[in-house]
Amino acid sequence: MRQAKASIDAALGVPIEDGMELEHEAWRQTITSQDRAEGIQAFTEKRAPQWRNA
Repeated sequence: MRQAKASIDAALGVPIEDGMELEHEAWRQTITSQDRAEGIQAFTEKRAPQWRNA
C-alpha cells in the first residue's frame, strides 16, 4: 500500500509515460519483497503476518 500511494503522489503532474515507469518501479520493488511473501504465507496458513518492513 505504501508503494502504491508513493507512486500516485509521484506521478501527479508528470507525463503518462513517466507515471507508468514510476508505477512499474514500485511494482518491481514490491513483487520481490519479503513482506509480500510473508503476506501470502500468512494468508495461506490463516495467521496474522509478521511484517519486517511495515
